[in-house]
Amino acid sequence: MRSIETMLNRFCRKHPRFGIPNLMTIVAVGTALVYLLDQFGQGISLSAILALFPTLVLRGEVWRLVTFVFVPMSGGILLLLELYFYWFIGSALEREWGSAKFTLFYLSGVVLNILFGFLSLLTGDPTTLVTMRYVNLSLFFAFATLYPNLQVLLFFIIPIKVKWLAWVDAALFAWSVISSLLSLDVVGAIENSCNVFLCTTAYLLGLDADGNFSQNAALEKLQQYASLFDLDQKTGVQITESSPHVSDAMGLPSAIGQGTHQYTTAQLARYVSTIYNSGTSYELNLLDKVTDSEGNTVEEFSPKVSKQMNVEDWIWEDVHEGMRRMIQSSGTLQSLPLELYGKSGTAQESESRPNHGLFIGYAKNGGQEDIAFATRIAFGYSSTNAAVVAKDLLNYYYNLQEETEILTGEAMQNGLSTTHFD
Repeated sequence: MRSIETMLNRFCRKHPRFGIPNLMTIVAVGTALVYLLDQFGQGISLSAILALFPTLVLRGEVWRLVTFVFVPMSGGILLLLELYFYWFIGSALEREWGSAKFTLFYLSGVVLNILFGFLSLLTGDPTTLVTMRYVNLSLFFAFATLYPNLQVLLFFIIPIKVKWLAWVDAALFAWSVISSLLSLDVVGAIENSCNVFLCTTAYLLGLDADGNFSQNAALEKLQQYASLFDLDQKTGVQITESSPHVSDAMGLPSAIGQGTHQYTTAQLARYVSTIYNSGTSYELNLLDKVTDSEGNTVEEFSPKVSKQMNVEDWIWEDVHEGMRRMIQSSGTLQSLPLELYGKSGTAQESESRPNHGLFIGYAKNGGQEDIAFATRIAFGYSSTNAAVVAKDLLNYYYNLQEETEILTGEAMQNGLSTTHFD
């Protein structure tokens, strides 16, 4: 470590003009400006255009390699406090080290963050969002190393030395890494759309008594479970309906919605309503009743149970909790004043045309009627776009916004159409 520090000091002495004076001031002001433009952008999310998604950089959006530095990670008063705090410690480090050394330290963290984002593509995760979280954390650790006994007011009330805050931060960081590696369960897999977890589950389903894997065995298990949800049956709606098709090829990809699955939006809506009802599948109706010309009832259509699963309650509770957490971690949907549960999906069918975007979920809103729904955009690029449409539909259904606010005639989030989080 000493040799690295010696090299850094030597470089800074030889290149004193390398540094960017007041770098943290530039970052703080730029971040605040992006946040303000997001708030008054009339539906255009500047943060979405500037954020660093490695997959989008590979498609030519190279400006994201620089602009992600200015993307806010929170909002409101919390963002104001964060910007002040990191401006304060960054400015202190620049005074202590000089502009050249501080700039080199900061940019090194940015470059390492970018490399991490691109390495994630090699692990099969195309949805990584690279933020400045770890760069900011490194600034705080450096500050705590230089000024361990400096006393600050936690929450403007509690006096505490910086070194103890650093130890707490380090412990929380270590715990988050360890827990994410060792304790991912069904809830976390649903929340984070963990393809590795889901494919591993399909792999285990495909093992025989001797531990040998069979694609056909995995597919048979997936087909059995799909049948329990009536995904191999039409819904019963009173219009022409295509027959569903449960995947019959590629066992592991089929576990994450790829393979040869084919379902109508109505069939997916019944699927998620079965999850909402914890295993009760109903035939769907478009009609409440049929009357003659004089208003006399000819036929009524009441809910009819198609299938009832015998599954233990704790399993359904895990599924519901995973879907709830997915919403709570969604930048698109978490702001809705609803008890909302959901799951996103992006189907990569062909490299020669856009992906399909999908979002399914169900919502509860006090005394108003609950709703289960599916939103699908064929060739819609990503599930994020389907989630945006679902948000508009929920705002309309529950009268959370005026119709003129929802139907603006413009794209709600320009620049986000190729981004997905599943």
